[in-house]
Amino acid sequence: MIRSVACMLCLMICAALSACVTVQDPVATSHSAPVTGAVQITSASHAHALNALRAQHGLGALQPNATLERVASGHARDMMANGFFGHVSSNGDTFVDRTRAQGYAYCHVAENLAKGQSSFDNVLQQWMTSPVHRRNVLHGQVTEFGLARGAGNLWVLVLGTPGC
Repeated sequence: MIRSVACMLCLMICAALSACVTVQDPVATSHSAPVTGAVQITSASHAHALNALRAQHGLGALQPNATLERVASGHARDMMANGFFGHVSSNGDTFVDRTRAQGYAYCHVAENLAKGQSSFDNVLQQWMTSPVHRRNVLHGQVTEFGLARGAGNLWVLVLGTPGC
């Protein structure tokens, strides 16, 4: 409950540029085995699921981006190591700060967080029920993404559009 309230405050502060969802989801699917200790980054099945969803809405495919994966995995590691769930890192950086620090020159960037879902399909279902998550995933100008999954089914998706 506290995490959900904190997420709602973060959503208001970030002016709908980022989002998070927490749920309890004990059901696992075949292409998303739980991760313990380490952080798993984007896999082909994750990219396929994300792009299939976007295609259903007439949007182009997103390409995995190594820099955005570093941003996502770094934040997942920070949250795991420091026992928190939120868009602001343990040192006070926002996802915008983290993205810039990794050298990703963007014209658009957004971050979705989720915790508790045992599969990426479940994460996508949850995000599609939230207006802010949905807007981030279905943003028409987004072209790249990085995804990380940490222990406790902690998910970080960073979406971006390079340059401008």
